[in-house]
Parts: sequence; C-alpha cells; structure tokens
Amino acid sequence: MVSIIITTYNRKNILPKALDSVLRQTYVDLEIIIVDDASIDGTEEFIKQEFKDPRIKYYRMASNNGATAARNFGLDKISGDYFLVWDSDDTLYPNAIKTIIGIFNKNENLAIVSAPARSLLKNIEVAYPKISDGIIKKEIVVCRLLPRNHKVRIAKTSLCGDIRYKAKNIDFLVNVEMAERGNWYCLEKYLADVILESDNNSLTIHRKKTDLRLSALRAPYLAEYLIKYEALLK
Repeated sequence: MVSIIITTYNRKNILPKALDSVLRQTYVDLEIIIVDDASIDGTEEFIKQEFKDPRIKYYRMASNNGATAARNFGLDKISGDYFLVWDSDDTLYPNAIKTIIGIFNKNENLAIVSAPARSLLKNIEVAYPKISDGIIKKEIVVCRLLPRNHKVRIAKTSLCGDIRYKAKNIDFLVNVEMAERGNWYCLEKYLADVILESDNNSLTIHRKKTDLRLSALRAPYLAEYLIKYEALLK
C-alpha cells in the first residue's frame, strides 16, 4: 500500500483537483491522509460531504502551524509500505503511482523513486534540466543538483518512514536524508503537473517574505548540513 499525505490550508476550491487526481490513480492500493492545517474556509465540511472514498482519512490540526508541522503529523499516521507527500494544488497523472511502484518492484534495494512534474507558472511551463532513467549518485541530492521539478517522490517506509521535516523552506534536507538511506532512482518521464504559484497560500509567495524567527530556526540544521558535507560542497 502507498500512503499519500496531502496537506492543505484554506484551499477548498483547489484541493478537489489534487484529490481527484489521487483517487483516479490506476494503482488503487492507497491510503490518502489529508491533513487540514486548521482551515477556516469550510474545507472540513466540504471534504466530508463530497468525498466518500473509504481510503480517505481526514485530520484537522487544532491550530494553524504551517506545512512543516502538518506534513510531520501526516507522516506519523502512515501505514503503507511506501509514502508520498503531496501538495494540495498539484495533480498526479493517472499512472503516476503505478509507474513508480513498478520501479520499486524491479529493484528491492531502492529507498526512493522520483519523477519530474511539468511545472507551471501562470500557465507557462518552466524549463528544468533533465535526468535520464536510472540510479543517481547520492552527491547529486546532497549538492542540490537534482532538478527542482522532481516533485513526485515516493519513498520506502521501512527505510525512510522516520524522517521528518525540520523547518519551513529547507525541505531539501529531507531529500538529503533519504539519499543517505539507500539508492535513489530517477525517472525522466513527467508524472504530474505542479503549480508554482496559485494563490496567497503558495509556498513560492511565502519564500519572498523575510522571517527572522524562521531563519533562526533553520540555522542549526543548515549549519549541520554544511559541516557534514563540506567536502562535497566545495
């Protein structure tokens, strides 16, 4: 089974498209964990009324604590052999999960398989470098040379299920830790559409804002990363 974590906040009008794309997967052995970060737009009522699929598990956070806390909450709830953390404004292609699980089935030594998404900014595709099918070196992930559009990342729970997000806007540290756990396989084929900026809750918008408190929170994790991988990063 694959556990798919979808975190959301005040996206009642956008979430259904992302959720529908998950429910329409040709690979059906799924659990869909929706973590609502205390939305105030009627998300809870809408999900419970409109989506009756028994694979959906809805959780509402007691207060709004941001994507990092919501993702970690969802990770604590997974029971699948594999897991995917997905955004509430992005859509998976119907064969996305089946394609990636097929790669896992051919190679038991993999910790994570990723595939690129067609990245859209105001309906215009943003170009990223391409990586051919195959296992990549750990150094590619550590040095942040993996193209940023590799958004479809499914990991093996037995190897990566205890990894947690550290702080906002340093999600790449999760990738680094996953790469340490085992082989990382990249697919060249697009398996999703990702919206880079769609509303006032979009991550790309919040990245433009200065937040000294968050910068202080991130500092020790970034320092640890720089010290540990100093030789590779030179």
